[in-house]
Amino acid sequence: MDGPQTYTLAAALTRQLCGVAVERLTVPSGRWQANVLLLHCAGQVIQRISSHGKWLIFDFSHGVSWACCLLAKSRWQISQTDPKADVSTASPEPKRVAGREPLLVVYLRNGRTATLRGRPLFLTLPTATLWHHRDLRDLGPDPLVMPELTHRPGAAFVEGSGPFGEVFLPRVRAAATRTLASALLDQSIVAGVGNPLKCEILFTLGLAPATRVGALYATLLGHVAATLEMLLRQSARELLELARSGSGTTSTFRVYDRAGEPCEVCGHAIEVDRSGADGRWSWHCPHCQRQPTTATLF
Repeated sequence: MDGPQTYTLAAALTRQLCGVAVERLTVPSGRWQANVLLLHCAGQVIQRISSHGKWLIFDFSHGVSWACCLLAKSRWQISQTDPKADVSTASPEPKRVAGREPLLVVYLRNGRTATLRGRPLFLTLPTATLWHHRDLRDLGPDPLVMPELTHRPGAAFVEGSGPFGEVFLPRVRAAATRTLASALLDQSIVAGVGNPLKCEILFTLGLAPATRVGALYATLLGHVAATLEMLLRQSARELLELARSGSGTTSTFRVYDRAGEPCEVCGHAIEVDRSGADGRWSWHCPHCQRQPTTATLF
């Protein structure tokens, strides 16, 4: 799940779960989280649900937070029961899926039930030290949760010079020997970009997946930052609008997972390979996406 999907999910969970006390929790026997979750979070209120990159953050009223990264087929499901009925008889335990028990079931006092399935990364930590954990402390900036781009009066506008660019650009410059495709997937450089978004960002920029970061001029790196921020925010807005309208359709990608289909710009067949040297397939248009010309002194 990429950053825009996680951001949209956090907004949906906020509407349904925040401000409500937890009635009880159930965790499969033998799991190490059981004692921590049951002893410290039952009876508390979920005050805030936010996202950063691919991580969901649940903040509770007693200074404890959950950090959840939905890997593979992991997912949260929300169901509604009768809030006036007896908890012990009104809401049976969620059914097992594919022979595996839910990782976590949260029963709220308003009758809602939140069920976490699959095999996500899941942490229970004090809120005050949450971002000191090794899985979270090195995360790069997330353009979806940073302030909007601002322009100081009287200052020359430089593309990518907003709050996101100020954090992103030094990190990506430090990866000068890596390909841009590899750098975009590095969560310590920018949080929330997965393989589908990586392919779409490179297509928008007109850069081949094998382009080295060190081959890009400063102005072009600023364009990378601005384009990255624009596409992630645009994707998040589209997902939020689809959620509000209740439509099940999503916008199609222009290159991702479209090998052999014609490019919408030039008509050339889209190709797929591992030219980005990031261990992931890269869908791209070899005609529209080129490597920048190498600068020479003479």
